[in-house]
Amino acid sequence: MKTYRFWALCLVSFVLLLSFVCIPKAEAAPSVRGCSTSGTAGDWGFSWTGAGEIGVAAVGILTQDARGNIVGNQTTNLSDLILGETFTGTITVNSDCTATAHIEIGSGLYARSADLSIVFVNKMTEGYGLFTSILFENLRRPSNLITIELKRK
Repeated sequence: MKTYRFWALCLVSFVLLLSFVCIPKAEAAPSVRGCSTSGTAGDWGFSWTGAGEIGVAAVGILTQDARGNIVGNQTTNLSDLILGETFTGTITVNSDCTATAHIEIGSGLYARSADLSIVFVNKMTEGYGLFTSILFENLRRPSNLITIELKRK
């Protein structure tokens, strides 16, 4: 009887040992909370379009540093008026990959500021956003829905 218990204990120990050695460990699922302002730093290309009171669209490039400072330039079409513009701004990226940005665009008659709400996807290589406000310094505020798409260069 003692021999039977000994061999049963050996068998159970062997099976447990095999389970730790031979069965691959499940890898943790990637975290969806992996975004940060420094993680979106780099060079980006973008386009934005708007519909509403006036037709608007732009294409351009921007550079963001690890602290969230943005500089860039764009070619803009404001109701058939073509403008070459520069802009500066800031962005804050949350761990859930949502972000808010504020930018100051152009100078003179068409100078304006805008606030955006953005979400980053595909390991922070793409972003989609919505202008939540836009304010022209010298013109009344147009009523437009403007969306933006960004891609890491």
